[in-house]
Amino acid sequence: MKLRAKQLFTPLREFEEVCLTIRNDRIVSIEKDNLVAQRSYPILAPAFIDSHTHGAIGIDVMRAKVEDLARLSLFYAEHGVGCFFPTTVSDSFENISKVASTVRKAMDNLSSLPK
Repeated sequence: MKLRAKQLFTPLREFEEVCLTIRNDRIVSIEKDNLVAQRSYPILAPAFIDSHTHGAIGIDVMRAKVEDLARLSLFYAEHGVGCFFPTTVSDSFENISKVASTVRKAMDNLSSLPK
């Protein structure tokens, strides 16, 4: 797949007017010469990582069900977050274990979705 970008941000630098080629979920080239692409975007940038979240949109990680974590995933993705770490509060081992089990089930469900 080829994506054209007016601006491309990488961890090391910024590019302008480039075309990315992606194969097998990896960027294989960044070109300035051939700007023909299937899609065009004003900005392309890596997704953010939220390394500490107790929830959002009315969902509390401590009480979340698998479906809630799926909704939370979609919410974060819509706001540029590609990965997040559900964070617990101080609680009993039993309650924290339940959260961990729910997160594992949610991860298993998401990983089985088609890309």
